[in-house]
Amino acid sequence: MENKMKMVLGFTSMPDYSGNCKALYENIKNRNINKYRLVWFVKNHEEKDRLKSIGIDAICEDDSEFEEVFKKVDVMFITHDQYIDKKREEQIFISLWHGIGSKRCGYASEDESEIRFVDKYNKIIDYICVPSEFMKMAFSYIYNIENKKLLTTPYQRNRYVFESNGKENIFKLTGYDTNNYKKIIMYTPTFRKGIGKEEGSINKNNILNLDKYEESILKEFLEKNNYLLIVKLHPSEETTINKRNFEKNVILLEDKVMNEKMITINEILNGIDCLITDYSSVHTDYLLLQRPVLFIHTDIEKYSKERGFLFDLPDFWFPGPSVSNIDDFIEQLEQLLKDETYYKVERDRYTSIINGKDCKDTDKFIDEFILKLESKIKIPKKIHYFKKNKYTNKEKENIRKWKEKLNDYEIIEWDLNSEEIQQIKRKETIEDDKDQLIIKLELLYKYGGVFLDTSIQILNDLKHLLMENNIILIKDEYGNFIDTVIGASKKNKFIKERIDAKWFGINPDEDVSVYRKKDLFVSPDEQYRIGKEFFQDKNKYFNDMNVTIKDKIRRIARYGLIIEE
Repeated sequence: MENKMKMVLGFTSMPDYSGNCKALYENIKNRNINKYRLVWFVKNHEEKDRLKSIGIDAICEDDSEFEEVFKKVDVMFITHDQYIDKKREEQIFISLWHGIGSKRCGYASEDESEIRFVDKYNKIIDYICVPSEFMKMAFSYIYNIENKKLLTTPYQRNRYVFESNGKENIFKLTGYDTNNYKKIIMYTPTFRKGIGKEEGSINKNNILNLDKYEESILKEFLEKNNYLLIVKLHPSEETTINKRNFEKNVILLEDKVMNEKMITINEILNGIDCLITDYSSVHTDYLLLQRPVLFIHTDIEKYSKERGFLFDLPDFWFPGPSVSNIDDFIEQLEQLLKDETYYKVERDRYTSIINGKDCKDTDKFIDEFILKLESKIKIPKKIHYFKKNKYTNKEKENIRKWKEKLNDYEIIEWDLNSEEIQQIKRKETIEDDKDQLIIKLELLYKYGGVFLDTSIQILNDLKHLLMENNIILIKDEYGNFIDTVIGASKKNKFIKERIDAKWFGINPDEDVSVYRKKDLFVSPDEQYRIGKEFFQDKNKYFNDMNVTIKDKIRRIARYGLIIEE
């Protein structure tokens, strides 16, 4: 029972159980934060069984209970665009993102399909995490998204880069003891073919995709210097490479093995002495270690034409030597491994701009955002009211208008004699129906929504009220709380505290917004008089209140609530 009342945080990533979502999940668990139920959503039963075997609450997409569990999620953490079509109005979707690099995308591209997707994405997503103020500006441009949706915070997976035992994890994945080698080098190219795209070119018999490539030269160089080269291809391209090329000092790290061992690429980076890549964003994470990166740009002209670079600043985006043939590759790699100052200035500048100054503070997101999630949960589109034995004609008309004006809301009529309410009355020792406020609070805490008195007429959608705060509290002109309209998000902490204290008020140190009755409602008389010819003067005062006709029109337009007085 207790677990059902906890706020539910959902997680999903691509690949399953990886990246920033995996890191955030583990950080919450490691800190023993038990106030939430944590649920992982995965794509197949094999992955689900792996997660369950280590005590993770996992649900597979094709499980019969998937839809039911998904509906209970209050906050969903994603890495790409998972499940955005399933998002409910009251749910919060947070993109922890998957990589920061140079590639053009969204509004920075000329791809109409990408722009259409971005337009859809930024309407649905509530927040996107970015690691620095510079990337906040970039994402604002790329996603045409308002600043308030962009959270500047170190990426959670940074913790892996700094704290994981990379060498031990490499051994777990490959069986190779890195202590037997002088240097460990890893090659991680971006994808060019797969998931519906073809960008740049790839040679399946050429491990490094270099011009004037001779494999014997590469292998001789590696064996002579006792270097180990680990090749980690994009999952969509593992089938395109000739695996016979891998032996002795060159090994292929397959995505399937990483998934089975539940080890991500960031958990091996600090076991690497030099990274080789092309246009992949992985070097942004690796540069946190202040270690060298070599860039292979054999097809840069083709790639630039077909994909392009953000802000067209290739010298900035690639803080290391760029090579296209095997001779330059060996020469520049040796220089990077022997001289730690080579390209150091460029690397440090890039890291400070892209990753920001607080790149190690992965607890910041939890302390300043996760632990304050209750205040960000929206009020769901649910209208509650108590059933009466007999309604006046006006009340019947009001209920009819609720259903007409709020046709996408769930309208719930509560019978005070129902078993659920009888249970509340027994629990709270309520002997009769006079103290209905505590019953309202209990139902709002469990379901969320807005409780309305049947005397309330609605002219407009209540979305402004639902979005402005996670609770709707109203005081009259005497400072007393009224409950003709009261709303809250599901499992709202404030509501729970009021139930426990059996006191409906606000402590001086609580940061809770309260509406004034005169600012929220109009009276039927005001509604009638607005629009009359003698009120064409927008600044004329009336009704013995220091409120202009313009302000009364604003209230009707924004909230659309009429109260019988």
